[in-house]
Amino acid sequence: MTNPEPTPSTDLATRPDKVPVAFGVAPETYDAAYRMAKALSDSTIIPKDYRGKPADVLAAILMGVEVGLPPMTALQSIAVINGRPGIFGDGLLALILTSPLYVSHAEWFEVLDGAGGEMIGIDALTPDALVHPATRAVCEFVRKDRNDPVRRTFSVAQAKRANLLNKQGPWTEYPDRMLQMRARSFAARDAFPDVLKGLRTLEELTDISEETPPPVVRRKSETDPVAE
Repeated sequence: MTNPEPTPSTDLATRPDKVPVAFGVAPETYDAAYRMAKALSDSTIIPKDYRGKPADVLAAILMGVEVGLPPMTALQSIAVINGRPGIFGDGLLALILTSPLYVSHAEWFEVLDGAGGEMIGIDALTPDALVHPATRAVCEFVRKDRNDPVRRTFSVAQAKRANLLNKQGPWTEYPDRMLQMRARSFAARDAFPDVLKGLRTLEELTDISEETPPPVVRRKSETDPVAE
C-alpha cells in the first residue's frame, strides 16, 4: 500500500473574511520558511531590492499572507520605504476589490466653476485646472457594514503645501494621477483599515520619506550649565 501524496497546506494563507489564497508549499517551521525565503532571494525573477535579502523576502511574504496576497504576488507588489511596507496604488485597490466588505467605489476630479463659484465634477484635468489651488481629486468607497460612504480628497493646495508639485518625477509628469493616488490612499485606509493592515501606497510613502522632517526642539534640562 502506497502513501497518498501530501496535499499542500493553505493554513497560513486562509482567512475567514477573505477569499482563501493558496499558499502552495506552506512551511511548518521558521527554519523551513527561512530556507524558502533564502531560495527565492537567490532568484532573478524577484525585484532587485529583495535579491540576496532572505529576511526581507520572508517579511514580504508574511505581509502578503496577512492581507491575502500569494507569495510571488506579494514580492512583486510590496516594497519597503523607510522601514514601512507599501503597495502600488492599483495593487491597494485590487486588495479592496477582493474583500467581501467591498460594495463599490468612485473616483473623479473637482474644479472650481468660474461662473457660479461652485465645485463641479469632471473626469480629467486640464493644465489650467492644475494651477488652481482648489482643484482636487476625490475618492469614495462604500462597504457593506457602513451606512455612509467614506469620501476623501487631495487638492492642488495640499500638494503645494507638501512641496510635491515641483518634484522631479511622477509629480511633474503625471500630477493628476498623483493627486488621484493620494485621495485613493486616504479613502482606502480610512474605509478599510481591517483589510489593509497598515499598508499604504508606495506613492505616498515615497513622498513622505522625501519630505523634510520637522526640527527637533530640545528642552532645557536642569543639568544644563547656567549662563554666567
